[in-house]
Amino acid sequence: MAFIDVSMNETAAIITGLDKATTLKRFHVRDAGHLWLALPAWRWLGRIVLLPGVLQATEVVYRGFLVVRPAFQWMLRATTASRTR
Repeated sequence: MAFIDVSMNETAAIITGLDKATTLKRFHVRDAGHLWLALPAWRWLGRIVLLPGVLQATEVVYRGFLVVRPAFQWMLRATTASRTR
């Protein structure tokens, strides 16, 4: 398993086969099997996601989260900045 920080790695597009703008829009996992089942602490989640319809539901929720994520990031930055003053 390898983690690639696409924001800091110009070769990420070559490695992932996706352009930088696309890779920055969401978290991407490329896996031949089921990643969550391979990670002992997350195996329980992998079993749940394998249930019928769960993967599709999590994709819908994740896409919704991606829409509101910039607002969450802005609020976190604003809160952090006000605490450091």
